[in-house]
Amino acid sequence: MNDVQLIRDAFVLKESAGAIELVERLLHGDQPASPAVERLLDSVLARLDRLGSPARDALFALSLRGEALRALGRLPESIQAFQEVAERDREAIAAWVGLGWCHKRTGRLDLAIDCLRQALIASPDEPLLHYNLACYLSLSGDVAAAVEHLTRAISREGSYRTLTREERDFDPIRSDPRFLELTQLAV
Repeated sequence: MNDVQLIRDAFVLKESAGAIELVERLLHGDQPASPAVERLLDSVLARLDRLGSPARDALFALSLRGEALRALGRLPESIQAFQEVAERDREAIAAWVGLGWCHKRTGRLDLAIDCLRQALIASPDEPLLHYNLACYLSLSGDVAAAVEHLTRAISREGSYRTLTREERDFDPIRSDPRFLELTQLAV
């Protein structure tokens, strides 16, 4: 591969990352993307497809592809991209979180829980993984495990306590005394 292609690929990756970051600020929860956002994401995918082979197959490009597909609601394809990233880099936290997010929204809460448990093997101290796992365990009705993982998330990053107030995934356990004790402590 020549220097011009390497520079072009680096520019495409940087531009694509910027577009994904912009989209994340424009999207609200599970709401579908607007037509303008869809066009932007489609252009990101098209640019990623034109990358040279080494860049196209790199973990960063695959992660960007997963994020773009997820934002477009193309969850099975997003799962495939995130799965490849997670298999190649067991500590790719964003890929694991993306996998869990997609599995939850495809009705496979069991797979969302399993993938975050796998992620915690490689990154046992990552509060984001504990927090998301707590959300999914709450939805599954496993109060004790949900509180355990939420406790771990909050002990590592206190701002997660504040997030629980608005997080609808905790609605099933919101009145449980263990949840109340954990979330109502002074910040």
